[in-house]
Amino acid sequence: MRRRGFITLLGGAAAWPLAARAQQTDKVWRMGFIAHGHESFYDALFEGLREYGYEEGHNLIVERRYARGQAERGCRARRALESDQPRNRTFLERDAGAARKLEVTLQSHEVRGPEDFAAAFAMIAEERPDALLVVQDAVTMQQRNEIVDFAIQTQLPSMFQEKGWAMAGGLMSYGENLASMYRRAAYFVDRIFNRPSSIWSSI
Repeated sequence: MRRRGFITLLGGAAAWPLAARAQQTDKVWRMGFIAHGHESFYDALFEGLREYGYEEGHNLIVERRYARGQAERGCRARRALESDQPRNRTFLERDAGAARKLEVTLQSHEVRGPEDFAAAFAMIAEERPDALLVVQDAVTMQQRNEIVDFAIQTQLPSMFQEKGWAMAGGLMSYGENLASMYRRAAYFVDRIFNRPSSIWSSI
């Protein structure tokens, strides 16, 4: 019983500085948030910030900017089923290497905006592949329902990177836990607010 009481006290003492850190002054913090549109896993960031003591309407102002259906406003030439973005090229190169080992042909299609999907869908339907693999980014996420509907209508087994696709009707997803990653981002926001010079030792 004594040991349990000690553990409870220690847990409370260890957690106290997180919430107290943002409340120790009357300062109102301000941060910017840029995205293609709202996704449920973004909520984890703000839940994490509340755990650190930052709460919108009290000591935190969040300036949100959304592309609202025009992902190309957020940055240059966006990508999709096949893309010229470095991050997506890395995924495709990795997948192409795995495909070669399995003696599977990987045919990619680039889409840079919503207007490119109709042509990409037509080409994929004509090629009649055995499966569809979608690289996730701002453009494909904005067209998620259309992509999933296309896969269902053409009876293409589909593979995605985040569970939201499977919840929307896609066959399966396999990838990182984005909610966990955004919750972890709250830690770095707190570091930037309070000790920006120490952030590089934490990455």
